Amino acid sequence: MIEKSGINWMFGNGWLQYAVTVVAVLTGATVFAVVMQRIFGLVKKKVSVRSIG
Repeated sequence: MIEKSGINWMFGNGWLQYAVTVVAVLTGATVFAVVMQRIFGLVKKKVSVRSIG
């Protein structure tokens, strides 16, 4: 997604571009993990309520 949007080429071809790409990937992965954790928590909560009641 970062490559397709062209974010990784905005800062040239050197170390700055590499650092920005690494930070963007880590940030995206962290946000994705947190969102999926909350979604799975909600699904688990609904499934456990249905199986008890």
